[in-house]
Amino acid sequence: MDNNKINTAEYSSDILKYIYFFKKNIIEKIVNSEKYKTEKESYYLVIVQKILFTLEGSNIFIRAFYSHPEYHIPLFINFRAIINDIITTECLFYKSKLDPNFDEKYWIKTIYSDHLKYKLSKTNLFLEKNINNHSEAYVKKALVNIAPQLFDEKGDLVYNEEFNTNKIMKEIFSNPNQNNPKYDILKISYNLYDTFSKFEHFGIFTNKLLFRGLNMKENESSLIKYLINSIKIIILALNNYIKTWDELNIDHKKINNLSQKIFLHHKDNY
Repeated sequence: MDNNKINTAEYSSDILKYIYFFKKNIIEKIVNSEKYKTEKESYYLVIVQKILFTLEGSNIFIRAFYSHPEYHIPLFINFRAIINDIITTECLFYKSKLDPNFDEKYWIKTIYSDHLKYKLSKTNLFLEKNINNHSEAYVKKALVNIAPQLFDEKGDLVYNEEFNTNKIMKEIFSNPNQNNPKYDILKISYNLYDTFSKFEHFGIFTNKLLFRGLNMKENESSLIKYLINSIKIIILALNNYIKTWDELNIDHKKINNLSQKIFLHHKDNY
């Protein structure tokens, strides 16, 4: 095998070993101990599970990275979904560290409210266009039943502000310490998200990225860089977010060893 190539069979196997350990020894421990009932614990558990399960489902595309270049499209679209969650969570995480007045619980509820705001804003339009026949009162009552903690006694949504990640990133990167390595996850995430979004949202760059992926021989260096940078930030983010449950005596040493085994595949590659 070319020394510049990752052995994707071994690479995907090491990623799966990390995932299986994480599910069995971390997710199960959290669920069994019922440490997911506060707003913060619930948020981070859903984020961790969504990232982990999407990575597991993407593994077949990683294994076939060289043999099936067409798989780059679903792989990078999956990575975009993961990275979108990482950007939101990194902004939440670092904002809570930088701003002593930042109310993490309030902003988690604001993030949760985003679906509700969208649903309420489209109700009358959907009714007018005969997309469905649900009245505003019907929809609001259903939403209050689903998430009563996000509404007041009158049935109005409490958390109407926007959790603006672009504004927060600008604030973070204008910080004098913005070159600190702890911000690398957010910086790399944003660059990858911007690139992978061209697959998700069709336009002129979709065409260029599609054919770049299919022309593996000519574009191998940049494609491998997309892959290893994505895996790196996903693993680093997961390892960071499980610190939410440090009181459960999570085996960080084992998870770090499994992470380093994955990162060893990167060391001779760009």
